[in-house]
Amino acid sequence: MAHKEVILHEDNELHRTSAWRIVLAVAGFYCFLSTLLTVGQYHLSGDSFDYLTLARNIFQGKGFSRTGQLEVLRQPGYPYLVAAFLLFFRDLELAGHVVSLICGAITIPAVFWTAKQFLPIRYALYSAVLLAVNPFFAHAGSESLSETSNALFSIIALGFLLALCKETTYKAVVFSVFFGLFSAAAYLCRSESLLLLPAGIILLVSCKWKERLKCSLCVIAAVIVLTIACFPYWHMLKTATGHFSLGGNSVNLIWFQSTLDKRPPKSFDPRWAPRPFDPLWPTVTHPADFNPGRYIRLNAPELIKRYLCNTITYLKPLAEILFFGFGFILLFFGIRRGPGITKHNAFHAIWVGFFPAITLAFREGTDRLLIPYLPVFSLLMAIGLLEINEWFLDKFQFLRPKPHTVKIILIVFLILLPMIKMVRHIGRGEGWRHFRYRAVGDYIRNDLAGGQMPKVVADDSAPGFFAGGDTIVIPPTVEYKKLIEQMDKYGAQYLVITRENSPIGGIKISELKKPLNHDEVKLLKTFPGKIDLYRRTKYQTSVPEE
Repeated sequence: MAHKEVILHEDNELHRTSAWRIVLAVAGFYCFLSTLLTVGQYHLSGDSFDYLTLARNIFQGKGFSRTGQLEVLRQPGYPYLVAAFLLFFRDLELAGHVVSLICGAITIPAVFWTAKQFLPIRYALYSAVLLAVNPFFAHAGSESLSETSNALFSIIALGFLLALCKETTYKAVVFSVFFGLFSAAAYLCRSESLLLLPAGIILLVSCKWKERLKCSLCVIAAVIVLTIACFPYWHMLKTATGHFSLGGNSVNLIWFQSTLDKRPPKSFDPRWAPRPFDPLWPTVTHPADFNPGRYIRLNAPELIKRYLCNTITYLKPLAEILFFGFGFILLFFGIRRGPGITKHNAFHAIWVGFFPAITLAFREGTDRLLIPYLPVFSLLMAIGLLEINEWFLDKFQFLRPKPHTVKIILIVFLILLPMIKMVRHIGRGEGWRHFRYRAVGDYIRNDLAGGQMPKVVADDSAPGFFAGGDTIVIPPTVEYKKLIEQMDKYGAQYLVITRENSPIGGIKISELKKPLNHDEVKLLKTFPGKIDLYRRTKYQTSVPEE
């Protein structure tokens, strides 16, 4: 395959090189940086255990389910990718990290290809560079989470949308098919990415309104492809809950906000308990998006407060992932200069990539949720970087800097700023609590005889995952009897109580505030961090030797 030649003109210096070779080298740097931030230790968070448990069950032929029930909270895209990689990597944790790393690495050339659709090639190159050197995106490539896969599919969808907007022949219909397909793939990784399609359609209509027939065919093709790709998942949600839902968040809101006669069947067991709304503390408010009309009508004042509070809350993590705020300067110049170096409509097409982010104003403000938007941010920051470089060369000609000196200094500066914070992750792959849960899981493996799959009631998914089984959430109750009923309902053999820094704020059940033995459950061992492991007495097995 012939590589496109790039001519970079700066300060009478002519450089000819292969753009794709540069991009692949940059992707290699990304892999190195991501590996450096891991250093042989896996980064696992609470959501990682859910995704990996689902992937394991898919691979074992149990379908997209946990504890024998269809999953309605997590999106299926990332677990199915991990399950596919289990054909090659039988280590479940390793497979999850490899998927994230590969998706992140492929996102680098995907950003370059997307940027080439509407920007000069040198801008496209720097878009790939700014994404690859961002330590927060590299760190996402070392985690078993869906962020890099969502980023990959979203930026590819945007690339096909841009190609579609500038295409003058009926080849545009083919591009619309791929736009719909990759929008569906992005949505199956993160539910808010479903908004890529309506945002893309609005842009498409504005660009091709004069070509009504071609525009109509493109819209119809994109909608049909996305619907076909997502229909199995929507059908599964309908089967599990009895209601049509677009994703796990809407399922939870239907349960918590609807009247009793309109709730899903009693067999549906929501993972989360409803939390009280507090507009001053949006990070402890449960994310939700059920029936929009009814929800907005009943909660309009609170929604406005939540939107404003969460929008402000997101400024801090956004500043961090954009090179600790320096990226805002690049964004300013990029937005200001962007329409001048490309067609107006083509430039504004990149806002489609940000459109799903509006849902984040109703969710908790963490940098992780912003990771999928880093590819699009990189496009804008690349424009700003080159504009700052040209401004500096023009204003400080007396310094006679070499062609790439300013850009190299800026990029090194951009890397060093966040690396000051990211260095704390090196050699520290797991949090203390999850690390200790490994010991709990190993103990359960040894304790459970007969090769059974353990079922663990806990306030964190990690104990059941490390034990090789499923975790059932502790019910929102203060009654000891209901806790036992929850264990028996799912046939859970073990109960894990974390009395120190519990994810749910500590156990409120008085009988379990102290590590005592009870008739229904027997204390097996107390692990460091005040983690108590109980066994249901109706499931008697041999206790492993200490």
